[in-house]
Amino acid sequence: MTAMQGTSLATRGLIPASRRTHNRAFRPSQRSRKTNLIASLIPVLLAALLGACSKSGGENETKKPNANQWHVKHGTNGEVIITLDAETQKRIGLKVANPAAAQWQPEVRGYGRVLDPAPLAALMADLVQAHVAMETSQREF
Repeated sequence: MTAMQGTSLATRGLIPASRRTHNRAFRPSQRSRKTNLIASLIPVLLAALLGACSKSGGENETKKPNANQWHVKHGTNGEVIITLDAETQKRIGLKVANPAAAQWQPEVRGYGRVLDPAPLAALMADLVQAHVAMETSQREF
């Protein structure tokens, strides 16, 4: 066995560096492993923290089970009727009142263009002169 037969292809330079598996540049370092571990633990810790900080509301639910009670009904014509208790109406700022009477005024939109009255006045003067000429010609006839 010769000296060349016992060596690998990578040490002889026959395999490019990008394909070598034992190259140090392609091994993940300890630092990147720690960074990956920390990056994967952050969302888990945030989810646990948010879950612990949420309102439990266990005390309020045991004292007043029907405090925010509301009902939804459907009418004969498909309308939806929602019934709220007085406390809920006050909490959300809902005020019920009769509307004031008002007269409906219909509106009509119109579009127009304003003309200069000077040419119209000149035409009226020509019309008057034509009437006078007509009357005089009828008298002469």
